[in-house]
Amino acid sequence: MAKIITIANQKGGVGKSTTVLSIADALSRCEYRVLVVDTDPQCNSTRSYLAETENQTTLYDLFNKSINLESDDPTELIQKTEMGDIVACDPSLSGIESSFTGNPSNFFILRNFLHKIEGNYDFIVIDTPPTLGFYMLSSLIASNGIIIPISPAKYALDGLALIYKTISDTKLNFNPNLEIYGVLLTMYDKRNALDKKIWTQLPELGEELGFKVFPNPIRKCQAIADVQAKTGGKLYTDYPNSNAAVDYATIIKTLIQ
Repeated sequence: MAKIITIANQKGGVGKSTTVLSIADALSRCEYRVLVVDTDPQCNSTRSYLAETENQTTLYDLFNKSINLESDDPTELIQKTEMGDIVACDPSLSGIESSFTGNPSNFFILRNFLHKIEGNYDFIVIDTPPTLGFYMLSSLIASNGIIIPISPAKYALDGLALIYKTISDTKLNFNPNLEIYGVLLTMYDKRNALDKKIWTQLPELGEELGFKVFPNPIRKCQAIADVQAKTGGKLYTDYPNSNAAVDYATIIKTLIQ
């Protein structure tokens, strides 16, 4: 059965989609079968995977129940692109999130879908929107564990208590086996005083709240920007020796143990 990992933070600009894509790329390079699921209506992972959203079955059809998980083939939702396998998001989901929250069973739609197809994969990596809403909660309910990326910005640590509470509530009410795999500091520059301060304070906050911190940060790296700017760019294909590639490879070792 697949290990299902959600990458989540209610704050944007923390390297969330970059972490999804880098982890998926690294796992694929290790010959694991990987599926990316994009639940963020901004569709960053969908675009990076060169996936289609028009005239294609997407996550919109799953949540809108156009796909019947009992009678339809759930693999219809999976696009096989040159970047890898992905369940694409659709920008239309941004305007209808509130329509799903009235029925509690809707929060289990994603979990039920992934249970149908997880035997085809070793890892499923879920990208989430920067809000503590329906799509993120659905992802947490469906997952074995969560990675929380944060950037070394002012007040970056303040939001950790909020997402930790969301995770704790999810464990208590919906998914008792949900683990926090770790908080991951991204875009780290050791020359920056604020970066060093946050890196020092992060383990202390982790001990206080009860979460793990990954032992190495993801160093700020031009390769990440270059991959994002390149159509079909892959970190481990294009920049395998970059600081970011080395750092994410260390994270992968903890996930495959």
